[in-house]
Amino acid sequence: MKKKKKWRVYLAGAMQYAPDMGAGWRNKLQKSLRKLPFEFRDPVKLEPKKLKGKRVNRLPEGVNSWFEFKASNVERLLQRFDLYGNKIMLADLIEVLKCDAIIVYRDEHTRTSGTHAEVTFARIFDIPVLCICKDYNKLESWFLWAVSRFGNGRLFETFKELEAFMKKDLCKLIAKSKKSPLHKEKEAIRKDMIKTLKKEFKTL
Repeated sequence: MKKKKKWRVYLAGAMQYAPDMGAGWRNKLQKSLRKLPFEFRDPVKLEPKKLKGKRVNRLPEGVNSWFEFKASNVERLLQRFDLYGNKIMLADLIEVLKCDAIIVYRDEHTRTSGTHAEVTFARIFDIPVLCICKDYNKLESWFLWAVSRFGNGRLFETFKELEAFMKKDLCKLIAKSKKSPLHKEKEAIRKDMIKTLKKEFKTL
């Protein structure tokens, strides 16, 4: 019996300044929607396995997170921060490009450019973006355009609203996004970009 296709959904949002690295809302959402036809791509779980240095043998003594390298005045640690940072950036963008939709949680901890870059990439390639934000008025215009209905995006004030939409309409929205006038051209570019970024990742 043929397995039912699972759509890949990337979970974007604050990590660096979030108290729990942003694991809380991601874990809760995945547990709540585990029976739906989605394969969640969670950077909190993916990044340490790939490169982030959560494993003890990849961190110098006394350093608990790769983020601490940024504040270091030791040249070799700063170099390692640059290396980790570049690899993380590439790995996350590759994950976004391989996904069928992304969910982004915008809260007070979203203070870095990574989330914005991921949303922009998704918008360029017509990947649906579902954004949870309690106050739309605090979103930058650029970000709002990226998550607007014009770009296959949707805005929600609560996770309850998001989950209701995912259960009923996300599969339809993904299917619609793959029928856009420029889908074939953009899909070819997306595949080439994934290959190129993977090659660059291997050189680091």
